[in-house]
Amino acid sequence: MIQNNNTVAAFTAATVLLSTLQSAYPELPPVIPEIASDHWFLSQTQVFGQQLVGALLWMQQSAEYRAAVYQAFNYARLAFKAAPEQAGQEKTIIIDIDETLLDNTPFEAGITLSGVGYQQSHWENWEREGKPQAIAGALEFLQDIDAQGGKIYYLSNRYGINLEPTIAHLQHLGFPQVERERVILQYVNNCEESKDQRLAHIMHNEHVVLIVGDSIDDFYGTKSLQGNAAKRQWVDENADLFGTKYIMLPNPVYGSWMANLATDFYSLPQLVQNQIAINALITWDLEQYLR
Repeated sequence: MIQNNNTVAAFTAATVLLSTLQSAYPELPPVIPEIASDHWFLSQTQVFGQQLVGALLWMQQSAEYRAAVYQAFNYARLAFKAAPEQAGQEKTIIIDIDETLLDNTPFEAGITLSGVGYQQSHWENWEREGKPQAIAGALEFLQDIDAQGGKIYYLSNRYGINLEPTIAHLQHLGFPQVERERVILQYVNNCEESKDQRLAHIMHNEHVVLIVGDSIDDFYGTKSLQGNAAKRQWVDENADLFGTKYIMLPNPVYGSWMANLATDFYSLPQLVQNQIAINALITWDLEQYLR
């Protein structure tokens, strides 16, 4: 590969940066110039953003993702129908909003390609002004629940400051039962910040038969679990609830599974985040084949 002066300069700068970071973060592997010099270098933010590209393409372009979400909503229909009635109370479902009902991948792709990384202010602008489309099958699923007399709560970690645009957009897309009392965001309607607390409040007052989300933290009792291993164990212990009371949609772009890779993961430098993520991979050692 022919390298120009900019490439060499970028490699030199990146090598110095990585060496400096290694003194502060000993978990980083040593610099290997004969390998690293054969790659084009990106900014720290862009390097981390590269991890998102495959996940975003899968969600936006693949038939497999579309099939997976249709499958999830089909199982949700069956679970709702099979759930027992309770005298004097309607069957109730609690459903997450982002990446469960609304496709926010254009936002994620935008911050990835621009190299700015995630910032709360950008996300709040998207909540107000973005035009996310409905996840495949989501609208039809909730319309079916509504037609069967089910009660729907929309539960999200969006901040209450954007309650009105969130309601307006869900209504614009045709989602049913979108009312202030049913859209439960953080810091609104005297709701607690914790999703677990808000879940508990709804479950105490309603006959909840189904919870639908894209994160383990969308299900009751999981927020207090520390680390990915504990959450995987919880899933193993509650495997029979998935497809019956809990419905999980795939989201390979973001979630607590990434934040759990290190303490204060998202406050670390982007290059360090990238390296920690790479170090977490379970890999096959190809060294003997690369000599």
